[in-house]
Amino acid sequence: MQVDILRVPYDSGHERQRMGRGPDRLIESGLPAHIETLGHRTRVIDIQLEPGFTTEVAAAAELARRVSAAVTQSCEAQHFPLVLSGNCNTSLGTVSGLGGGTVGVIWFDAHGDFNTPETTPTGFFDGQALAALTGRCWSTLTATIPGFEPIDDASILLVGARDLDERERDLLSLSCVIRVEASLAGLDTALRALATKVQGVYLHVDLDVLDRDEATVNRYAAPDGVKVDQLIGAVTRIGRAIPIRAAALTAYDPEYDPAGAVCAVAGRLVQTILTVARTP
Repeated sequence: MQVDILRVPYDSGHERQRMGRGPDRLIESGLPAHIETLGHRTRVIDIQLEPGFTTEVAAAAELARRVSAAVTQSCEAQHFPLVLSGNCNTSLGTVSGLGGGTVGVIWFDAHGDFNTPETTPTGFFDGQALAALTGRCWSTLTATIPGFEPIDDASILLVGARDLDERERDLLSLSCVIRVEASLAGLDTALRALATKVQGVYLHVDLDVLDRDEATVNRYAAPDGVKVDQLIGAVTRIGRAIPIRAAALTAYDPEYDPAGAVCAVAGRLVQTILTVARTP
């Protein structure tokens, strides 16, 4: 398999700061070489903005447009797109590049990313990524991303989310997004239901879904998360149930991982994804 590694080294529009340093760290830790030892071919595709002042939301939208184009090219060549990104909002581009409508989303995250501009207490755009993906907000902006179509709530599994804002929690409770707790109880039932609705999935792994006692990924890490072995096992079950069309690892800030434990976890995770993934 040809694996196209899309490196998007941005956090909140800032290049190679905070979680924007994570993609470089994963690549420098030997992730491409590890993939190649598994018998795959790799190339690293850099998604970057021109130098100059850009607002957070404008930067995120432009990065999503560029990610969409790169994912489309990968899929047309029957390559597997693997996104390494500081922020979760690159998902808007990845799903758009996959062709939208027939694609479901499996979203591992300690957070819901389901705020809107009206509910967010912080204004953090990245905390609105999943809500935007469903069409709940930023619709004028997402319409500028080639191939963007809102994803139906019922085609989304949110796994491991446990650190939610109050109004975000309310939005989720009123939605049809399928929730799976960090214990992963009910995952197989949810996968069977999802498999009847979609032809493939985008697998989104915000690495802070992991329990912080096993791997501290960033400043937003939360307790009572998914254990590493649980996550690896869950990805295996997902790939057996539904074709994985693309995947992303996001939100890794190397400052919180001086020993590189998260890099080792990422290597295991990517190996599992590629073992069970099927190109379109």
